[in-house]
Amino acid sequence: MVLLAVSYLSSCSAYPSHDYDDYSQEGTIEEIVQFARSTPESNSYVVSVVEFHPEPMTMPIAQRTDLHLAEYSRLIRSPEAKTADIIVFPELTLNSLSDTVFVPDPSHRIAPCDDHGTILVTLSCLAREVHKYLVINLSEQFYLQQQGKTVLYNTDVVFDRNGTVIARYRKYNLFKEPGTSVTSLPELVSFETDFGVHFGVFTCFDILFALPTLELVKHGLRDFVFPAFWTSEPPFLTSTQIFESWAYANDANLIVAGTNYGPSGATGTGVFNGRNGALLTHYTGQTTRALYTVTVPKSGAKNITRYHSLTSDVLEVPIAEPSGHRLPGYDYENVRLGRDFLEQFTTIQLNPIWEQETIGQIVCSGMFCCDFTVSLTVDAGRELTHHYRLAVFDGVRTFQGFADAHVSICGVIACANQSIASCGLMLQQNSEYLQFNSISISGQFIANGTLAMPSTLDMRMYSYDASHYGFTADVNYSSNSQIVTMNLTTPVSDMQTFGIYAFNHKEFEFYNPIELPGDDADKPDKDDDGGATTGAKPSATALLLGGALLTFWHLMISKKMATNMLGNDLFRKLTCGAKFTNKNKLPPKRKLESADTATVPKVKLILKEESDDDEQTVKRSVGSISVAENDVKHAEVKSEASSTDGSEDEQQKLPSQKTSNKIKQANLLRMNQLRNEHKIHVKKSRHSPEVPNIIETFDQLSTDLDVSNRLVSNILACYSKPTPVQMQAIPILLKTHSLHAFAPTGSGKTAAFLIPILHHLKKPMKCGFRALIICPTRELAKQIQREALRLGDEMNLRTHVIQTVDNPKKDDYSFNSGRNYDILVTTPNRICYLLAQNPPKIDLSNIQWVVIDEADKLFEDSKNSFRDQLDTVLTACNNPTKTMALFSATQTREVNLWVAKNVPNRIRFSVGLMNGAVELVEQKLLFTGSEAGKLLAFREMVAQGLHPPVLVFVQSKDRAQQLFTELIYDGLNVDVIHSDRTQRERDNVVRAFREGKIWILICTELMSRGIDFKGVNLVINYDFPPSTISYVHRIGRTGRAGRPGKAVTFFTKDDTVNLK
Repeated sequence: MVLLAVSYLSSCSAYPSHDYDDYSQEGTIEEIVQFARSTPESNSYVVSVVEFHPEPMTMPIAQRTDLHLAEYSRLIRSPEAKTADIIVFPELTLNSLSDTVFVPDPSHRIAPCDDHGTILVTLSCLAREVHKYLVINLSEQFYLQQQGKTVLYNTDVVFDRNGTVIARYRKYNLFKEPGTSVTSLPELVSFETDFGVHFGVFTCFDILFALPTLELVKHGLRDFVFPAFWTSEPPFLTSTQIFESWAYANDANLIVAGTNYGPSGATGTGVFNGRNGALLTHYTGQTTRALYTVTVPKSGAKNITRYHSLTSDVLEVPIAEPSGHRLPGYDYENVRLGRDFLEQFTTIQLNPIWEQETIGQIVCSGMFCCDFTVSLTVDAGRELTHHYRLAVFDGVRTFQGFADAHVSICGVIACANQSIASCGLMLQQNSEYLQFNSISISGQFIANGTLAMPSTLDMRMYSYDASHYGFTADVNYSSNSQIVTMNLTTPVSDMQTFGIYAFNHKEFEFYNPIELPGDDADKPDKDDDGGATTGAKPSATALLLGGALLTFWHLMISKKMATNMLGNDLFRKLTCGAKFTNKNKLPPKRKLESADTATVPKVKLILKEESDDDEQTVKRSVGSISVAENDVKHAEVKSEASSTDGSEDEQQKLPSQKTSNKIKQANLLRMNQLRNEHKIHVKKSRHSPEVPNIIETFDQLSTDLDVSNRLVSNILACYSKPTPVQMQAIPILLKTHSLHAFAPTGSGKTAAFLIPILHHLKKPMKCGFRALIICPTRELAKQIQREALRLGDEMNLRTHVIQTVDNPKKDDYSFNSGRNYDILVTTPNRICYLLAQNPPKIDLSNIQWVVIDEADKLFEDSKNSFRDQLDTVLTACNNPTKTMALFSATQTREVNLWVAKNVPNRIRFSVGLMNGAVELVEQKLLFTGSEAGKLLAFREMVAQGLHPPVLVFVQSKDRAQQLFTELIYDGLNVDVIHSDRTQRERDNVVRAFREGKIWILICTELMSRGIDFKGVNLVINYDFPPSTISYVHRIGRTGRAGRPGKAVTFFTKDDTVNLK
């Protein structure tokens, strides 16, 4: 007889900063007794799963790996593991990409213990010593001979009792693992054991995908070992929640060893026995290194499984408390949780005042609908500590940019308050004022390729026991649909989530193997891929039954709706509290505030008349200004004594003329005063038109410049008052004068050119593109598109960004294509490609507006220069009446010469100090001595406390990748963006950074131009900027829109020559 053993080890590290969770009173071995090893004839086998907290990456790599290996050895040799047949360790807790190992091909039957000197040798010898199967996750290096390069894999290695490598699985679905490679095709890896169990192997993020996981299920496997480093996303993708759901849906034994690292959100370990639920599970925020030993009934053994407590006997299991197998967790606040994309759901708030016998509600997301029936009881005497919503979603979701999946979801979710933003967060308290007596949820899901799972979560971050609910699926093969139903059968008052979560894996042949627990379902044929009914033709009886069930379900809904809802009641039932989303409408932008002008010293204004070569200038001083605004508005202007010469009419006209001239002069003085206050420096060439007056408020757009009330209303929803660049640029462009403007980063240049464009275009027309906005990067193009949609709300103008240029049908923008857009935002090389086609795939002949944003970048002399492409594009924009505008934060001679030659009639102005940094940024230089000192300095800043979001600039994509690899294990929510990442990855990283899911973003010059991240608190120049202009653009990512920011620049002794 053997006790369920739980071994907790304290840290023997030289870095004793962690107090490891310890259940010493409950988890000690009370008696070491004889045991019999599991055999093929046994109805069960014994498994140990390890929960392991790795040391931070700040520890020297070799020392860190040696310490982890010593801890692994202690766990493997511990008395608590003695009864186990197999021990499973978690993901990413032994070595790292900096000290990878070679793993032999399992077909070679190599036992590394016969060799010496590597991590693999030690592990092999341990397996041989304790005579157990070991499953270890390692960072592997492998040389691809045909390609002549070495790659790195995230690899699971299985040793048999003799220490021989019998299985090797290389993770296929990666999540936040830059530098790690994947195989060309997913590997299907499994291994046989001497106790008659055939295990499949996959790792962490793989569980959400068809390959390799569901393919292994189709091959008949029902026992899986699963190393994981899972970061939870309530309310549907918390670690132990998704593990238990997947095991239930596939009726499989899932053996999960989870990494315990709260700062990265990683926690969650357990053993899950298919439809019987969890045998053991643990979710905690405490730093933990523990080994748990559990007896697992073999799949298909038809055992009625009872749950294990910490002291239960694993061979003769007594009836335990329902919560005994769910170990208590602590310090949940230490676990950094993600959050699902709930704002895209259709939700209806469940109002406690609806307390009644049953509440019926149908909620739809597009054409996908879920039918909810809820019965609840409310204790009015208790505090209302949280709320609930009915939530439905159907569509494609992204997993932080690393993968996309089609999901269909029906559920009841908890929220901290009545806003959708409070849903999916850890609830701080529960007064148990509300009890759900029963819940029934049903929906019609796609059948083929869909894995539908029960999704439940209580306030301890655990799923409910399988005995608390019923879950069924009725498949109609002829219509490729299934009715999935989930029923709560036990009253609960601590619910966070209750629902159905379904993944639809398109083009993957698979049918959901769900049935009622305990039902005797028809067994598939032996040649039927293990029970997945792939390719099987259902019988006529099954087809008729499935069709009848589907028809019956629709009739019941129709009858229910017809009986209970008439007229307005029907509309109220379907729409009450529902959230309707206009896809083209983005949330209001945070209002911009310009710097306080009261503290800005006045300077003398100099107007410059420029020659065409932009070199010779004639200066004309208009003097110092001291006319107060009130004095100008209410000045009493007196005429001078008239001359006796001339006619009487002339003498009568003279006072009126003088009055008019004085008013004009006073107005000019006032405009110049305002320009001085806001540091607006205007330069005119001899061909330039008259410079319009600046605006002081956006209300002047409608009163003085005839801008529509609709557009002004949209502007005021985004901004409170114009910034200096907007004060001058908007009136110039509203007069359709060409413009060349320089203004600091974050000063609102995008709105300065979008507002005039939207005003002049007014409404959509079927004549092709009418406005062209050119910028250096696609990330900036997407940002400009979002701003155009925001400012043009309800104007129906169509703004387009060219995504790709490799689809002949989608990428035809010629006049005959029938595709109608009004505004095009893109990079010039994409347009050049379309213009180069025969015939050209884009028509720019109707372009009325050409805007070049970040003009200095487009003209810089480097391998990324767009000068030639820009000339090609402007040649195609052959409308002679077009208006051109160029904007940038810095100015270069090359740009000035080109503009003087090609846009002679422009007005040119700048805001602030030319090529200077924004005044709101606190700048600091930090000497680090050497390259190694940079990393130490960064970690010291982290230790002192960083205030996210933070941008870190490095010189190259290789440097970015190296720094990311160093920081990923420091417990920082960090990511990296550079040109080697795919466009989808870059888009999703940018979105995650905007949403606050990423705190520190490592980037190259790619992100220094024009990208507007709200509220960046700190910019770190990890590598010294190559030029003054580069420095200005980098630190310009903070201190934007009137908010203060901070910039720190690291420099070494090698950088001192560049300091000025």
